[in-house]
Amino acid sequence: MSTNDCIRWLWRVSGGYRLPVMARSLTGIAHAGVSLFSVWVSKCLIDAATGRGGGDMDLLVALLVACLAVRPLLSAAGTRLGSRTEIRFRNGLNSALFERQMESRLTGREALHTGDILNRMVEDTASVTDTLCRGIPAVTVLSVQLAGALWLLASMSVGLACTVVFIMPAALLLSKAYMRRMRAFSGRIRTAEGRIQSHMQEYLQHRILVRTLEFTPRAVGRLLLLQSGLREEVMRRADYSAFSRAVVLAGFAAGYATAFLWGVYGLRDGTVTFGVMTAFLQLVSQIQGPMVDLSRQIPAFIRTVTSAERLAELAAVPVEQRGAPVRLDGVPGVRMTHLSFAYPGGNRKVLDDFSHDFAPGSLTAVVGETGAGKSTLIRLVLALLSPDAGQVTLYDKERDTAVSPLTRCNLSLCAPGQHACQRQHTRQPPDG
Repeated sequence: MSTNDCIRWLWRVSGGYRLPVMARSLTGIAHAGVSLFSVWVSKCLIDAATGRGGGDMDLLVALLVACLAVRPLLSAAGTRLGSRTEIRFRNGLNSALFERQMESRLTGREALHTGDILNRMVEDTASVTDTLCRGIPAVTVLSVQLAGALWLLASMSVGLACTVVFIMPAALLLSKAYMRRMRAFSGRIRTAEGRIQSHMQEYLQHRILVRTLEFTPRAVGRLLLLQSGLREEVMRRADYSAFSRAVVLAGFAAGYATAFLWGVYGLRDGTVTFGVMTAFLQLVSQIQGPMVDLSRQIPAFIRTVTSAERLAELAAVPVEQRGAPVRLDGVPGVRMTHLSFAYPGGNRKVLDDFSHDFAPGSLTAVVGETGAGKSTLIRLVLALLSPDAGQVTLYDKERDTAVSPLTRCNLSLCAPGQHACQRQHTRQPPDG
C-alpha cells in the first residue's frame, strides 16, 4: 500500500471529525498568535522602561497581563477539545473495525491471528487517532508559529532571521531516505509486537494444557526470543533517530549562539536595544521550539502511515451477506449435493463428493475421528464456509433455498444435556 493510498484511507475514516480537528487547530493558532504578540509587547515595554522607545507603559503592561491570562485559557480549551475528539474518533474507529471483523467471511485459514488483530485495533488505532487529532493540529499550529516568529524576527533583522534559518539542518529530517528508513523500522516493530501479543494470547488461552504437557519453559523461551527481536528493532530505530536528532540539535545550538552573540555585539555598538535583544532570544526559542516539535512529528507521521496500512487491511476484509433473514415454514430439512471442500493450504479434501438428505424432524448423529469433517460440515450448513463444489440447501414443503448467512435463523444449537434448543436468531422462531 503506497503512502498516497494510506493518506486517502485516513481522509475517508476521518470524515466525521474534520471540523473538531480544524477547531483544535484554530485554537492552537490563536494561542501561538498571542504568544508572538506578547513578545512584541515585552520588547516595547523594555524599550519604554529604558528610555529607548516610546509607548504608554500602563497600556503595555495591561496588554502583557492580558496575554498571560489568555494563553492558559486557550491552552486548556485546545487540550480539552483535542482529548474529546480523539476519544470519540478512537471509539468510532474501533467499533467499525470490530464490527467488520465480527462480520467477516471465514476462509478456512485466516490470514491474521486474533492476537495480531487485537494489536492492530489497540496500538495502531491509538497511533492513527493521536496523529489525526493531535499531530495534524500541532503541525498546523507549529507551522503558523514558525512563520510568524520568522516574520517578526525579520522585521527587526533580516540578516539574523536568514542566519538562524539556514544554520539549522532541519532538511535532514525531511529527506526522503530518512522517511523511507523510519517507515521500514516502524513496520518491523509493529509486526514484532503483533507476534508477541499473538504468542502470549495463544499460550495464556491454553495455559492449563501447556502446563500439563510441561511446555511452559518452551513457551517462555519463545517469548524471550520474540522480545529480543523486538528490542533489537527498537534500538536500531532509536539509534538512527538519535543521530538525526543530535545533528539537528547541534544546529539549533548554533542558531541560539548566533542570535545571542548578534545581540551582545549590537548592545556594545549601540545598534540593538535591550528590548530588541530580549525579543531576539525569545523569537529564536519560538523558532527552534516549533522546528524541534515538527521534527518529532515526522517519525509519528511515519508510524501513522504504517498503522494506517495495517488498519486498512482489517477494514478491507470481505464481510458476509447482509439483508433480511430468509425464514422457512416449520422445521426445515438440510440437503447436501455432491459436496466437496478443502481448507486452503491443506493436502487433502475434508469432504469429497458428499451427498446426504437430512430430512425434516429426523435425528442424525455425525461421528468420526478428529479431522474427519464434522465441524466443517456444521460450518457449511451455517454458511460460515463456502464449498469448493456442490451445494447445501434448506427446504420445506414448498421451497428450498441455498444456505447463506440469511438462512441461519432457521437453525438451532443445543448444548449437551439440554432438553430444548435455542434459536440462534433473537426473533421469535416459527412454529413447528
